[in-house]
Amino acid sequence: MMKLARRITGIAIPLVTFAVAFLLAALFPQGNLVGGRGDYLITLFLVLLTFLWGITMSYRVQYPKLGRVIVAMQLLCYVWLVLRFVKWLVNIPTLALYVDYLYYTPMVAIPTLVLIFCVDNFYPRLPRRKVLLTVLWGMVAVFALFALTNDLHHLVYRDIWFEPDVGVGLVMHYRYHVVHYVAMGYISALIAAILTVIVLGTRRQASLRYVWIPSLVVALAVAYYVSYALGVPFVRNTLFVKDFALVTMLFLHLVLELLLDMGLVQNNGRYVADFRRLMLPMCIYDEDGRPLYVGEGFVQPTDLDEKTRYNVSSIGYYTVSVQEDLSEVVALRQKLSAEESELEETNRLLGGRVQVAAESAQLTYQLALTDEIEKSIGKERVEMLALVAALPDSVTPEEDGEARRNLGRIALSLGYMKQKCMLLLGAKEQKSLSPEAFNLFLSVMAH
Repeated sequence: MMKLARRITGIAIPLVTFAVAFLLAALFPQGNLVGGRGDYLITLFLVLLTFLWGITMSYRVQYPKLGRVIVAMQLLCYVWLVLRFVKWLVNIPTLALYVDYLYYTPMVAIPTLVLIFCVDNFYPRLPRRKVLLTVLWGMVAVFALFALTNDLHHLVYRDIWFEPDVGVGLVMHYRYHVVHYVAMGYISALIAAILTVIVLGTRRQASLRYVWIPSLVVALAVAYYVSYALGVPFVRNTLFVKDFALVTMLFLHLVLELLLDMGLVQNNGRYVADFRRLMLPMCIYDEDGRPLYVGEGFVQPTDLDEKTRYNVSSIGYYTVSVQEDLSEVVALRQKLSAEESELEETNRLLGGRVQVAAESAQLTYQLALTDEIEKSIGKERVEMLALVAALPDSVTPEEDGEARRNLGRIALSLGYMKQKCMLLLGAKEQKSLSPEAFNLFLSVMAH
């Protein structure tokens, strides 16, 4: 489909343009061209040369989007050219009037098309891109509405009337209105926006020529449009330089030629057949840094973010850059970070709970220990009282040994009871037992 469109653009447009121009000259022998306006014929050849320039670009382009832009631009230029020559060659006032208004529309649409292409090429991730497209094409529709509405176009663009002139016939006269100047200013703003996008989009290039060549084009465009607005005699009186629309078309072709020749646009060439089956977002650069092959989905590293990584390797005189999408890795990293935060919070809560549980277990153990000591003291007291109650009032020599043994047991019980009481008092005051006190308790309890 693209090859057919290029063929139609390259062959049919020049032939039809010549045919229309000379057919109109033959049908209207008293028109402006025959009546001495031969400078229009020179302008015709300049426009045709511009067409040939665009055709050569279209045959050098392999990138489909750029090819569609050039084809659409050529078709709009063709419509604009036909309308201009119908206006120049026909001395029918009503027809010339309507045609004169119509050619404002392609004049605005052509730079709009180029601006949209430059924005898509240098800033593919531009936020609110749909809003920008709506505004730009809406402005084209507004200018077209003014041109197509019979009640408005003669009030907003210009008044046209014809007066007879000796030896020439009817001569067309103009009186401009405000929307004409608005249209010229808007076209100038579009050209400035195109060149600004190119300069900003190429400022990261390593070579200096990627900066000064676009800057030179910007300077030329600004100088011309300022001179045209100020009415500089050279600009307003020189052949084809005074033609605002023709110079604008030349500037736009120069912009596309600049992008194509400097390798600033994606232009898939002879490497397409070798790499199109890989389906990899990759790019191959030559030794000057110009892209020789740009894979489907590859985005030039001008607007880097954390979700994109480029693996660059050198192969001879060429550099291969493979684009990797790290969206899943970034999402997983964010998920892990969130889970780590939740885990830290959980550990903090669990740490508090473990500390509470440890203190509770220690308190339970302390209570059990003191209870055991109290029971042991009570048991020892009962046994000691039993021994005391068993002592006789008087002791015979035969009973003296047994009595002494009982007194020893009572003294030993008193000693154990004293130690147990000291353990109990220490446990209640210190809320815990030291290892030495605990060992003493075990030795006392084991008697």
